[in-house]
Amino acid sequence: MTQHADPLDTNLQESVAACRAGADRLAKTTPEALLPLLARLRADTHAAAEAWCTIACEAKGIDPTSPRAAEEWLAGPIAVLRHLRSLQTTLAHIAATGEPRLKRREVSTRSGHTTAAVFPETLTDRLVLGGFCAEIWMEPDLDARDLSAHTATIWTHGDTQPRVAAVLGAG
Repeated sequence: MTQHADPLDTNLQESVAACRAGADRLAKTTPEALLPLLARLRADTHAAAEAWCTIACEAKGIDPTSPRAAEEWLAGPIAVLRHLRSLQTTLAHIAATGEPRLKRREVSTRSGHTTAAVFPETLTDRLVLGGFCAEIWMEPDLDARDLSAHTATIWTHGDTQPRVAAVLGAG
């Protein structure tokens, strides 16, 4: 019996390879060089936002002018714009100071793990997306006092071994 490659597995392997190649390029790009790209992405996302939401609403049979359309705005362009702003702020901070942007009050230890609270980040996040939160759990042996030495190491410590990670979410 001839066994055929699973197209989903092939696509996954190709996607992971593309991410690894992108990680290598990203590791060689300075935060200063990424800032104009992020500004451009924000401008382009803003320009496409209304059409994006209209198409999403129409695909779901939602009137784009109704209150129900708000979910498409929040889950689509608003979420992307918020993330791009956060990346831009973080990279601008690294460019200016050479250090990651971590506040002591955002870092804690629970169940033997150092954690960093990363969302909500701003008052707007708290108001618009109240009740949502996100945190990063570090490896068990990483002490909270050493966290900044292990953060954004491509730009802060010249790490030449970029890694690719999958971010999983519930919902």
